[in-house]
Amino acid sequence: LGSIELADLQGNRATRITPDLALVVDRRAPNILDVAVAHADAAAEGLPFSPNAGTNQLVASFVVDETVASEDVEVQAGPEAATCTAGAGNSFSCLATVSGAFTDGSDRVAVSVRDRAGNRAEATVNISTDRRAPTPIDVVTVLRSPSSSAPVGAAVAGGSVELELIL
Repeated sequence: LGSIELADLQGNRATRITPDLALVVDRRAPNILDVAVAHADAAAEGLPFSPNAGTNQLVASFVVDETVASEDVEVQAGPEAATCTAGAGNSFSCLATVSGAFTDGSDRVAVSVRDRAGNRAEATVNISTDRRAPTPIDVVTVLRSPSSSAPVGAAVAGGSVELELIL
């Protein structure tokens, strides 16, 4: 048998006899498993994330190997905080909107969780982003004639104009 003695600030003491106790200290950080980032719109899969409609919503999903409270889960998608909901089996799904503040080319989604003992774990996933509209580097104009005898480059009535954009 063991005993526990408690004392308050005035010096009042109380002792309680208890069965032998084992004190367990949790120093192990939780594991974040199966982190995946996808477009909220399945039709956009394979495209980079962008501020444009259809490719601007991302969903980060993951599982934690121990119970963590929803308020102890943070997901940062580029510069934007994601809104997370808890699912079954310690799973989480988080939604974020891609804005013009994301880095063009690539950015990251960072997941951070804290267990009840205060141990933290983090995981990151890189994502492809595209914030720029394409810009033509060169435009080549070729005039075509309906008659094979007219020279290329000559404007002829009834002819057509072909534009070749080099990006």
